[in-house]
Amino acid sequence: MSDSHCASSMIPSKRRPTIPPRAPANSRMAANGWRRAVSCVLDNAMRAAGTDGHVTVEVSGTNSEITIGVIDDGPGLGHVPTNNGLGLTITRALVSACGGGFELTPGLASGVVAKIVLPTVRYPAVP
Repeated sequence: MSDSHCASSMIPSKRRPTIPPRAPANSRMAANGWRRAVSCVLDNAMRAAGTDGHVTVEVSGTNSEITIGVIDDGPGLGHVPTNNGLGLTITRALVSACGGGFELTPGLASGVVAKIVLPTVRYPAVP
């Protein structure tokens, strides 16, 4: 499948979320896998939130895991038509293959919280 599977790349630039740079972290997922997994989650969130809604991206990490949370204020799980129904399935498969977890939960007031959690990889120090 191509990277165009998820439509986030076609979102007008004024609607694209800005994610501030963070300290580097390593996971078992290749950059292309990260891009696809996050793109699919963002695509769903932005479609759910609509033109007047909000999407928040939270990135955090510990010595053992990297977490990306995508929160939208749309109508909630099961209330937004899907593009083709494969995006979140692909995300779950990519994350699972790298030993991570993916979950969708209802937001506090509305919307959905999508969370990708991947274990970090520690490389031995080079003498």
